[in-house]
Amino acid sequence: MRVPPISSHPVSTPSADAVPPPDEFEPADPPHQARSLPSEPPPERQRTRGGWQPDDALLLMTDALAQWFLRECEQGRRPWTLLDFEAASDFAGFVDELRNREELRNDDVTLLTIRAKGSLR
Repeated sequence: MRVPPISSHPVSTPSADAVPPPDEFEPADPPHQARSLPSEPPPERQRTRGGWQPDDALLLMTDALAQWFLRECEQGRRPWTLLDFEAASDFAGFVDELRNREELRNDDVTLLTIRAKGSLR
């Protein structure tokens, strides 16, 4: 796997709070455009272009895991190397371990990996 460029949205640092307190939450307008930070205007849609190489991966994760991931990157580590699981139980064990070491907030955690396989012509 190539060393990936790290890009995150809507927050770019692990200290940024992506989830507003419950009393600040307002439904998104329009409904199809979800906002994590309702006190700010909706983010503009971002597009990027680039080529996929075999075995490249796009990692989508919820805020607690993303916070851990960004913190690991800031510390010069390569957290994407730790996020390749054979089974859901392996992922659950990994999350439990991070929580036990107090490296991951006790919040919902979801990871979606989209991986390019084989020739991409």
